[in-house]
Amino acid sequence: MHIKKTWMSPNGVDLPYIIKVDNSKYKIGIFGDSFAQLAENAQVGKKIWHGHKEPVFNHETTWQYFLANLLSAETHSYGISCASMGDIAETILLSSSIIYDFYIIFHTDFTRPNLFAKNKYNVSMYKQTNNFLSDKKVLNVYWDEHHKHKSFGNLEYITNFHVTNSNHERLREGLEINPNPLDIGTSHCHMSARGNLLLAIELHKIIASSLKF
Repeated sequence: MHIKKTWMSPNGVDLPYIIKVDNSKYKIGIFGDSFAQLAENAQVGKKIWHGHKEPVFNHETTWQYFLANLLSAETHSYGISCASMGDIAETILLSSSIIYDFYIIFHTDFTRPNLFAKNKYNVSMYKQTNNFLSDKKVLNVYWDEHHKHKSFGNLEYITNFHVTNSNHERLREGLEINPNPLDIGTSHCHMSARGNLLLAIELHKIIASSLKF
């Protein structure tokens, strides 16, 4: 699918961003905001963000890449930076022609305004999305406990690695986060490379038991 305009990509972006692995057994759909997005970073490449030049995009330090290899699964990421729950729900429904073996949905603040979705995230939009996902395997992930609002399915996980293992960008933005001395490399999705790995390990623990190996 093509999103005409996003916060990072004024000329639009193509979704999903696909990470392939050798002999993949499954396909996983990943939806959400900047905690799930890869396509925009890949498209933007080198740009000046907060006065620093970002390196050429490399998905091999992201939690999606680590998870893909841990699960022997091809991952399709539909994440969009600053996406609202309305945007996230719309990408889920627009991707409905592909049925994934597992869905990971990063929830965000449900009061966020839409970037591109036509419909607000109301009860009707929630029910439509929930009906589509009702017979699917879904893990709801939250980067803040206050974002737990109208989940899909029963599996839930709250991550804190963007705080305990933050990306350098969050320090540059002046957020009150202390760097972890064990984190050497920076990465994407608001986490260090190690933070991305730790998140992938935790998600693997939850998802692996739901997939047949």
